Amino acid sequence: LLETGNKAVILYGPPGIGKTFQAKNIVFQELGLSCENGNQKEIDRLLEDNKFPKIGKTGTWALVQFHPNYTYEDFIGGISPKLSGSDLSYQLKVGLFKKFCDEAKKNDNKEKKFIMIIDEINRADLSSVFGELMYALEYRGESVSIPNFNEPFVIPSNVYLIGTMNSIDKSLVTFDLALRRRFGFFKLMPQLKAIEDMLSEYNIEENNLSKFIERCTEINNSISN
Repeated sequence: LLETGNKAVILYGPPGIGKTFQAKNIVFQELGLSCENGNQKEIDRLLEDNKFPKIGKTGTWALVQFHPNYTYEDFIGGISPKLSGSDLSYQLKVGLFKKFCDEAKKNDNKEKKFIMIIDEINRADLSSVFGELMYALEYRGESVSIPNFNEPFVIPSNVYLIGTMNSIDKSLVTFDLALRRRFGFFKLMPQLKAIEDMLSEYNIEENNLSKFIERCTEINNSISN
Protein backbone atom coordinates (compact mmCIF):
# COMPACT_ATOMS: atom_id res chain seq x y z
CA LEU A 1 0.00 0.00 0.00
CA LEU A 2 2.81 2.40 0.86
CA GLU A 3 4.47 2.00 -2.53
CA THR A 4 1.30 2.45 -4.60
CA GLY A 5 -1.31 5.13 -5.13
CA ASN A 6 -0.65 8.23 -3.08
CA LYS A 7 2.12 6.58 -1.02
CA ALA A 8 0.04 7.23 2.08
CA VAL A 9 -1.31 4.58 4.41
CA ILE A 10 -3.13 4.54 7.75
CA LEU A 11 -2.72 1.69 10.24
CA TYR A 12 -5.93 1.48 12.26
CA GLY A 13 -7.34 -0.69 15.02
CA PRO A 14 -8.09 -0.80 18.75
CA PRO A 15 -5.69 0.83 21.23
CA GLY A 16 -2.64 -0.94 22.60
CA ILE A 17 -1.96 -3.29 19.68
CA GLY A 18 1.30 -1.70 18.55
CA LYS A 19 0.27 0.54 15.63
CA THR A 20 3.11 3.00 16.27
CA PHE A 21 5.47 0.07 16.88
CA GLN A 22 4.56 -1.36 13.46
CA ALA A 23 4.87 2.05 11.80
CA LYS A 24 8.42 2.34 13.13
CA ASN A 25 9.19 -1.15 11.86
CA ILE A 26 8.00 -0.13 8.39
CA VAL A 27 10.30 2.90 8.49
CA PHE A 28 13.12 0.63 9.61
CA GLN A 29 12.56 -1.71 6.67
CA GLU A 30 11.98 1.00 4.06
CA LEU A 31 15.18 2.85 4.96
CA GLY A 32 17.16 -0.37 4.84
CA LEU A 33 18.47 -0.12 8.38
CA SER A 34 19.71 -3.36 9.86
CA CYS A 35 20.15 -4.67 13.37
CA GLU A 36 20.62 -8.05 14.95
CA ASN A 37 17.38 -10.02 15.41
CA GLY A 38 15.28 -6.89 14.90
CA ASN A 39 15.66 -5.88 18.55
CA GLN A 40 13.23 -2.98 19.07
CA LYS A 41 15.56 -0.94 21.27
CA GLU A 42 18.22 -1.21 18.60
CA ILE A 43 15.70 -0.28 15.91
CA ASP A 44 14.67 2.81 17.89
CA ARG A 45 18.31 3.77 18.38
CA LEU A 46 19.05 3.46 14.67
CA LEU A 47 15.94 5.44 13.77
CA GLU A 48 16.84 8.16 16.26
CA ASP A 49 20.33 8.38 14.76
CA ASN A 50 18.73 8.90 11.36
CA LYS A 51 15.99 11.25 12.51
CA PHE A 52 15.06 14.31 10.47
CA PRO A 53 16.64 16.72 9.75
CA LYS A 54 19.72 14.46 9.70
CA ILE A 55 19.55 12.69 6.34
CA GLY A 56 21.30 9.35 5.87
CA LYS A 57 22.29 7.48 2.72
CA THR A 58 18.84 5.99 2.25
CA GLY A 59 16.71 8.87 3.54
CA THR A 60 15.19 10.08 6.75
CA TRP A 61 12.02 10.10 8.81
CA ALA A 62 10.03 12.23 11.22
CA LEU A 63 7.26 11.58 13.71
CA VAL A 64 4.52 13.99 14.68
CA GLN A 65 1.53 13.33 16.93
CA PHE A 66 -1.71 15.09 16.06
CA HIS A 67 -4.03 16.47 18.75
CA PRO A 68 -7.15 18.69 18.77
CA ASN A 69 -5.09 21.91 18.91
CA TYR A 70 -2.75 20.96 16.06
CA THR A 71 -3.15 23.46 13.21
CA TYR A 72 -2.41 24.12 9.56
CA GLU A 73 0.24 26.61 10.69
CA ASP A 74 2.00 23.84 12.64
CA PHE A 75 1.95 21.37 9.76
CA ILE A 76 2.28 23.52 6.63
CA GLY A 77 3.03 27.00 7.91
CA GLY A 78 1.60 30.48 8.24
CA ILE A 79 1.50 33.63 10.32
CA SER A 80 2.28 32.78 13.94
CA PRO A 81 2.49 34.95 17.10
CA LYS A 82 5.90 35.42 18.71
CA LEU A 83 6.37 36.69 22.26
CA SER A 84 9.66 38.45 23.05
CA GLY A 85 9.61 39.62 26.65
CA SER A 86 6.38 41.59 26.87
CA ASP A 87 6.31 42.42 23.16
CA LEU A 88 4.01 40.47 20.86
CA SER A 89 4.83 40.26 17.18
CA TYR A 90 3.93 38.04 14.26
CA GLN A 91 6.21 36.03 12.02
CA LEU A 92 5.96 33.66 9.08
CA LYS A 93 6.56 30.12 10.34
CA VAL A 94 7.40 27.18 8.11
CA GLY A 95 5.55 24.06 9.27
CA LEU A 96 7.04 20.62 9.83
CA PHE A 97 5.64 18.96 6.71
CA LYS A 98 6.64 21.83 4.41
CA LYS A 99 10.22 21.65 5.76
CA PHE A 100 10.12 17.90 5.18
CA CYS A 101 8.99 18.25 1.56
CA ASP A 102 11.42 21.10 0.82
CA GLU A 103 14.32 18.86 1.93
CA ALA A 104 12.99 15.89 -0.04
CA LYS A 105 12.90 17.75 -3.35
CA LYS A 106 16.52 18.92 -3.20
CA ASN A 107 18.66 17.38 -5.94
CA ASP A 108 20.85 15.45 -3.48
CA ASN A 109 17.78 13.84 -1.87
CA LYS A 110 15.49 13.02 -4.80
CA GLU A 111 16.49 9.33 -4.78
CA LYS A 112 16.10 8.99 -1.00
CA LYS A 113 12.96 8.11 0.96
CA PHE A 114 11.41 10.66 3.29
CA ILE A 115 8.88 8.95 5.56
CA MET A 116 6.67 10.80 8.02
CA ILE A 117 4.73 9.00 10.74
CA ILE A 118 1.59 10.86 11.82
CA ASP A 119 0.62 9.31 15.14
CA GLU A 120 -3.03 9.61 16.24
CA ILE A 121 -3.87 11.11 12.85
CA ASN A 122 -7.61 11.24 13.56
CA ARG A 123 -7.33 13.38 16.70
CA ALA A 124 -6.89 16.62 14.72
CA ASP A 125 -9.33 18.36 12.38
CA LEU A 126 -7.77 16.84 9.26
CA SER A 127 -9.60 18.94 6.68
CA SER A 128 -8.27 22.05 8.42
CA VAL A 129 -4.73 20.77 9.07
CA PHE A 130 -4.22 19.31 5.59
CA GLY A 131 -5.65 22.20 3.57
CA GLU A 132 -4.10 22.12 0.09
CA LEU A 133 -2.55 18.73 0.78
CA MET A 134 -5.87 17.23 -0.29
CA TYR A 135 -4.90 18.15 -3.86
CA ALA A 136 -1.11 17.90 -3.61
CA LEU A 137 -1.24 14.42 -2.07
CA GLU A 138 -3.16 13.01 -5.00
CA TYR A 139 -1.29 14.87 -7.72
CA ARG A 140 2.34 14.38 -6.75
CA GLY A 141 4.76 16.74 -8.46
CA GLU A 142 2.08 19.34 -9.23
CA SER A 143 2.49 22.64 -7.43
CA VAL A 144 -0.22 24.36 -5.41
CA SER A 145 -0.31 27.86 -4.00
CA ILE A 146 -0.40 28.14 -0.23
CA PRO A 147 -1.24 31.26 1.79
CA ASN A 148 1.59 33.61 2.85
CA PHE A 149 4.30 31.79 0.85
CA ASN A 150 5.53 33.09 -2.51
CA GLU A 151 6.92 29.83 -3.83
CA PRO A 152 4.52 27.04 -4.84
CA PHE A 153 4.23 23.94 -2.66
CA VAL A 154 4.89 20.44 -3.99
CA ILE A 155 4.80 17.01 -2.34
CA PRO A 156 7.64 15.12 -4.06
CA SER A 157 7.23 11.50 -5.13
CA ASN A 158 9.82 10.35 -2.57
CA VAL A 159 7.70 11.46 0.42
CA TYR A 160 5.67 8.78 2.22
CA LEU A 161 3.04 9.12 4.94
CA ILE A 162 2.17 6.52 7.58
CA GLY A 163 -0.69 7.42 9.87
CA THR A 164 -1.85 5.55 12.96
CA MET A 165 -5.45 5.71 14.08
CA ASN A 166 -7.34 4.43 17.09
CA SER A 167 -10.58 3.13 15.60
CA ILE A 168 -12.34 2.93 19.00
CA ASP A 169 -12.40 6.72 19.53
CA LYS A 170 -13.43 7.49 15.95
CA SER A 171 -14.41 5.20 13.13
CA LEU A 172 -13.46 5.61 9.48
CA VAL A 173 -16.92 7.05 8.89
CA THR A 174 -15.78 10.30 10.54
CA PHE A 175 -13.28 10.82 7.70
CA ASP A 176 -14.80 12.69 4.78
CA LEU A 177 -14.74 10.73 1.53
CA ALA A 178 -12.22 13.04 -0.18
CA LEU A 179 -9.74 12.35 2.60
CA ARG A 180 -10.44 8.62 2.87
CA ARG A 181 -9.76 7.92 -0.79
CA ARG A 182 -6.31 9.51 -0.57
CA PHE A 183 -5.08 6.93 1.95
CA GLY A 184 -4.77 3.17 1.90
CA PHE A 185 -6.16 1.66 5.12
CA PHE A 186 -4.69 -1.40 6.81
CA LYS A 187 -6.44 -2.92 9.83
CA LEU A 188 -4.37 -4.22 12.74
CA MET A 189 -5.87 -6.51 15.36
CA PRO A 190 -4.47 -8.01 18.58
CA GLN A 191 -1.96 -10.80 17.99
CA LEU A 192 -3.00 -13.19 20.74
CA LYS A 193 -0.14 -15.55 19.89
CA ALA A 194 2.04 -12.98 21.68
CA ILE A 195 0.34 -13.93 24.98
CA GLU A 196 1.39 -17.53 24.51
CA ASP A 197 4.95 -16.46 23.73
CA MET A 198 5.15 -14.21 26.80
CA LEU A 199 3.72 -16.81 29.20
CA SER A 200 5.55 -19.81 27.80
CA GLU A 201 8.47 -19.38 30.23
CA TYR A 202 6.14 -19.77 33.22
CA ASN A 203 5.03 -23.15 34.58
CA ILE A 204 1.47 -22.88 33.31
CA GLU A 205 -0.37 -25.99 32.20
CA GLU A 206 -0.88 -26.00 28.44
CA ASN A 207 -4.61 -26.62 28.85
CA ASN A 208 -5.00 -23.57 31.14
CA LEU A 209 -2.99 -21.40 28.76
CA SER A 210 -5.14 -22.47 25.81
CA LYS A 211 -8.33 -21.67 27.76
CA PHE A 212 -6.96 -18.27 28.74
CA ILE A 213 -6.13 -17.36 25.13
CA GLU A 214 -9.54 -18.66 24.06
CA ARG A 215 -11.25 -16.35 26.57
CA CYS A 216 -9.09 -13.41 25.42
CA THR A 217 -10.20 -14.14 21.87
CA GLU A 218 -13.86 -14.15 22.91
CA ILE A 219 -13.44 -10.85 24.79
CA ASN A 220 -11.81 -9.19 21.77
CA ASN A 221 -14.52 -10.50 19.46
CA SER A 222 -17.19 -9.08 21.81
CA ILE A 223 -15.47 -5.68 21.84
CA SER A 224 -15.11 -5.68 18.05
CA ASN A 225 -18.78 -6.52 17.57
